[in-house]
Amino acid sequence: MRSAYALPSDPDRSFYRRRAPALALTLLVHLLLLLMLLKLSPPDWVRRKQDLGPITFQLSPPAPKAEQHKRTAGKVKRASKAPPSAPKKPPPLPVPAMPFLIPGLEHFDLRQVRSSATESAAADQQQDSAAAYGPGEGPGGARLYYAEWYREPTSAELSYYLPPGRVVGWGMIACQTVERYHVDNCRTLGDSPPGSGLARAIRQAAWQFLVRPPRIDGKPVIGAWVRIRIEFTENGGISSASQH
Repeated sequence: MRSAYALPSDPDRSFYRRRAPALALTLLVHLLLLLMLLKLSPPDWVRRKQDLGPITFQLSPPAPKAEQHKRTAGKVKRASKAPPSAPKKPPPLPVPAMPFLIPGLEHFDLRQVRSSATESAAADQQQDSAAAYGPGEGPGGARLYYAEWYREPTSAELSYYLPPGRVVGWGMIACQTVERYHVDNCRTLGDSPPGSGLARAIRQAAWQFLVRPPRIDGKPVIGAWVRIRIEFTENGGISSASQH
């Protein structure tokens, strides 16, 4: 009976001997591939050792206070030696365009017009209103002044109160001046032809009249009495006279 631990025969030994170089070559190729992979991408522990380089520290003593003071003084001197910046010039003002002048008005002076208007207004204020009658001739013994129109009456304001038919003549009334150039308390003074009713018509229409108050000592006096005289012409027109 053959033993189970019998050595292999010669043919088997020759088979292993032939395969040994191939196995050795295969192992060598694998080792070379492993080395190449390690060089291309080393493991973490290799990277950590390579990244950790030498760490150095340089400690220098602080500069003394005297040296710091010199440095500060040098900076101040350099700043003071710097030339001052030139002030910026303001932008030039725009030149206004020449206004268009109407030919012939080059020497026109508006101040002369204003002064003449002021002088005329002052002269009007200083000039007193002329009296139509002396003291005691007006209603209640008042002085009667000529009326100065603020706005003359129109035919439309009088036509409603005139008697029927065309009447040629005049009518005269006396009224007392009130505020806002109006008149009140009008009285008839006379008309022509007598009994024509022209003075009554003027008195009834007087609420529409606008008359300036008389000036006494250069000042308008509200409440003074004025005389109003209106003429009626042949063509149906009217002529309001302030002084006659």
